[in-house]
Amino acid sequence: MLTDSRSTLYRAGQLVEPVERKAFMQVRRGRVEPTLVERRLAPGSQLVKILRYYHGMRPEQWEAMFQEQGGNCYLCERPLPVNRNRIVIDHDHGCCPPQRSCGYCRRGLAHTACNTGIGAFDDDPELIRRVAANLARAVKLTRTKPAQGELLTSGDIA
Repeated sequence: MLTDSRSTLYRAGQLVEPVERKAFMQVRRGRVEPTLVERRLAPGSQLVKILRYYHGMRPEQWEAMFQEQGGNCYLCERPLPVNRNRIVIDHDHGCCPPQRSCGYCRRGLAHTACNTGIGAFDDDPELIRRVAANLARAVKLTRTKPAQGELLTSGDIA
């Protein structure tokens, strides 16, 4: 096993990421500690308290929602981050008091950016479609370079 000055662990010539390195070292020392997710979902942990207080959920319900979505954001369908702090529970803000949700208004797990994005459009699908169509048109036009010396005007975009 080789190490460099940054105390990075190498195994069979492959760089081992810090999270994997910790797990590898725990197994090597003969003890297996709970993973980060297991610790965060342990009774009494901060995440469990937040899930219960703000969303009326148990960790098993959150995990079931995550598995049901295949580990992907329900909005953009890209993989959710490994860091559970960067995953939010999207819900209908018209149903429950601010910062709370119930079983009826929960829509799914989402990236923070996706949830913020739909919130910026007041959760209005029609407005989001209109913005997406206008953006697609503008992107198509701006990616097509005008002839030498020709200027692009705002009338060209509409």
